[in-house]
Amino acid sequence: AQEINNHELLGWCYYGISGMPSYTKNNTGNIIAYYNKAIDNFLIAKDTLFAAEATLELGYTYGAMGDYEHAFDYARKSLDLAKKSGIDFSLSWKQYNVQAALSDLAGLYTAAGDYETAMNYILENERYGKENKSGWENFDGDIANLYCSMGRYDSAMVLANRMDTFVPVGIFPRRSALLGEIYLNGTKEYDKAIKEFTRVRDTVVLHMPDTIYSTATWLIKIGQAYDGKKNYKTALEYAGK
Repeated sequence: AQEINNHELLGWCYYGISGMPSYTKNNTGNIIAYYNKAIDNFLIAKDTLFAAEATLELGYTYGAMGDYEHAFDYARKSLDLAKKSGIDFSLSWKQYNVQAALSDLAGLYTAAGDYETAMNYILENERYGKENKSGWENFDGDIANLYCSMGRYDSAMVLANRMDTFVPVGIFPRRSALLGEIYLNGTKEYDKAIKEFTRVRDTVVLHMPDTIYSTATWLIKIGQAYDGKKNYKTALEYAGK
């Protein structure tokens, strides 16, 4: 690709390599370097759409490292690129990149404790989805999770009760994750929390291993619920799984 000066192809090569442990050696520095090379080549090729996607994923990488300064920076860059990208290749892909960047920024501001700005990004995302009929238009779950972060569990429960109770097999049970959080930290109904988090954990184990919905998160939450019941032995067992 370098010999024929095909920057589009080079961008895809570096983008693909960034997710291949045989090349990156699971070294975060290598992953970041490959993402940056992918972004640079996509931009040279004037492929703003794919540059936006690679930039967003680089932001995720920094966020997973706990480097929120860079995570914020790349999330904003991704949003800017996504909005500027053309629609010749795929309108739906452009819309997804815009909304994914808005969602990422909302999550980062939530983690930073700036709930007002987080809410603004969620509402902007909702408006964008509805105006563009993207199919990603309902943000009750996002707002409810933000309310949980704010300690407003009554408000979160109102929205949780509006969410669809049917979840197809293999799809992440978002309502159960939300209810578990409310029962664990809001109403202190620990048996209910255990039931909801166990459903989430079982779904993750069976249908989506090695994804962002890591099983560790739900094991820890189940353990916290047992701790709340003062069943310390079982809580420790879950902490050690």
